[in-house]
Amino acid sequence: MPTHDDRITSHLTDEQLYSAVHAGGSASTAAAVALRRRHWARVSAFALTVVDDTAAARHITGLAFDRLLRERPAAAPLGRPPRLFLLLEVSRAAALLTRRCDRDVGDRGAAPVAPPVPAESAPADDHSFHALIAKGFAALPPRTQALLWHSLVEREPDDEVAPMTGDRPETLAGLVSRALVSCHDASLHLHLDTRPTPWCSGFGRMLDAAATREDVRRNPHLTRHLGECPGCTTALRGLMALRETPRSVLAEAVLGSAPGAAYAVTATVPGDGAPSPTTTAPPSPRSPAERARGTTGGTRNPAVPCAIGVVTVLLAAGALVTVTRPAGTPSAVGAQAPGATRSGTGATPAQGASSAGAPPSASAPPSPTRSPSASVAPGGSPAGPPTSPAPQATASPDAPTTPLRASAFVPAVNSDTGLCLDVRGGVFANGTDVITTTCRDGSATQRWRLDDDGLLRNGARTDYCLDSRGAEDRNVGIWSCSAHARRNGENLEFALDTTGRIRPRVAPDLAVTPAGASGAVARLRPADGSANQYWNEPAD
Repeated sequence: MPTHDDRITSHLTDEQLYSAVHAGGSASTAAAVALRRRHWARVSAFALTVVDDTAAARHITGLAFDRLLRERPAAAPLGRPPRLFLLLEVSRAAALLTRRCDRDVGDRGAAPVAPPVPAESAPADDHSFHALIAKGFAALPPRTQALLWHSLVEREPDDEVAPMTGDRPETLAGLVSRALVSCHDASLHLHLDTRPTPWCSGFGRMLDAAATREDVRRNPHLTRHLGECPGCTTALRGLMALRETPRSVLAEAVLGSAPGAAYAVTATVPGDGAPSPTTTAPPSPRSPAERARGTTGGTRNPAVPCAIGVVTVLLAAGALVTVTRPAGTPSAVGAQAPGATRSGTGATPAQGASSAGAPPSASAPPSPTRSPSASVAPGGSPAGPPTSPAPQATASPDAPTTPLRASAFVPAVNSDTGLCLDVRGGVFANGTDVITTTCRDGSATQRWRLDDDGLLRNGARTDYCLDSRGAEDRNVGIWSCSAHARRNGENLEFALDTTGRIRPRVAPDLAVTPAGASGAVARLRPADGSANQYWNEPAD
């Protein structure tokens, strides 16, 4: 019969359970039991996939849980969902086990035995983009990582994922879709921050759009740049793969190519291709014939006793090293999760990359597919020498621009119309509409600054902020920034993606879009790559 503590912990998120374990008290044991109940079967299934021995898999799984529940300092943040922490600990232990077993077996003159990886899942081409996707994924908050991992990679039922993340089952589909967009944006943001060449930041919008649009990939400006920049070529391949096969890309990027591919292929629920069942571990991915090749004349596979011995040593010594998030992750990317709801998810990365060249042209019609993409003219001849490939901006040919970052009070200039975001009539009162009008030098009402908390403040009255009004079918307006601390305050939070789109954190799949010519209101519309959804600021 469930105890009182058991009934309480069943309603806690994974993050709350982890905190309860390390807080001590009467609920600590129940919280530890709840975490084991939620994650043991799938972690054990992964362990069996990578070591192919039941005893070794059980030892490695137990060691990973000990690391999570007993050895980590109470004050140390986990940095990623408990399931992922456990899987990475298992993967690390299995890699060490395999190296030692290969060495010991080789010393006895036998062929080394590698972890089983199905031949059809082995990567046939270069997957160097995995490092970028892994860093982009790690830059997301743990809750956003959990949404992607449990729902997208492991395909767990919504009613099982919801308690782990603290969301309602019926909202998960939308949240996961937004989380995937956020992972895309974070990966692109990280790539542009590295600036492989001085011109890379000027191609941010093209790379964003090219992930889903063939016409943009054929653009001569982008083609020339990709020919000169292997870094952008790799980044584009990664972004395309993330959109086309997100499950396998995330599994291999996070767990490593071989373990991730094996887990994505072998740990499935019969009939739907989903990951491992929640009650029992899946069978080894090797066929009976493959197993037979690991034995000779009925002799047991020499890797098995080696595996048990190595794991026993690891268990005694506690030799696993804590998995940390990648260094160099910009705080602006990891600060918030996508798909924010009133339960507190964040949004896509709040800062764009700085531009060393003019942004690409934005004149092609929008793509009919939903993607955070720019519209770029696929034709035309590139101008200038091959070493200066950045195309010209169309918003202001006399003054270079860069995607809106709003780190200081700057005009928000629409890249399609050349109009500025403004307050109707200069009237500062709750509910006043925000419009687009002709840009005026020195106009304070047309200047905006994005704070770390997501508030987009107006330069004329810094106590008034942009307001999403909480619905797609409404125009955006202004509201007193002091309301941020009160009910519905999340409607005042926005984020800027790497291409300059202004997105409400409560619905990051929408973007601020002008409704028409000068004087028309600004409204929220699905982020479909239309040119009028991109905003610029004057270049530094």
